[in-house]
Amino acid sequence: SEEGSGEKGSKKQDEEIDSLGISVSKIPESRMDQYQKDVKVIVTRVDDSKESSFFGPIFEPGDGIISANNQKVTSVAQFKKIIDDIKNDKDLKGKQIPFVINRGRSMMFLSTTIDFPSEKEPAKKKK
Repeated sequence: SEEGSGEKGSKKQDEEIDSLGISVSKIPESRMDQYQKDVKVIVTRVDDSKESSFFGPIFEPGDGIISANNQKVTSVAQFKKIIDDIKNDKDLKGKQIPFVINRGRSMMFLSTTIDFPSEKEPAKKKK
């Protein structure tokens, strides 16, 4: 079934990754030849206004995401799961997470810390 082949904007393919301050989408068929064959997910938007995002500055719109935290990125849903797993892993808090991206004709290795939800409320105080 050829879902999403219509150019209608009814179903947005972009997925926001809040903790990264970026939006990503599946690579459009029309642009596949601009990327290495293992790129399945591209950055569509970078939210520069997110002061909390360590991420904005390292990603650029158009970057192809090849791997995140040493796991090959095969789909938007799977990329989101990798990021969620990192956010839920207390051992990774404050650690540099590696990413491999395809920018232009180059492969680049980047690393950044992931913005954890701020823990404003410490563990419930015992009375």
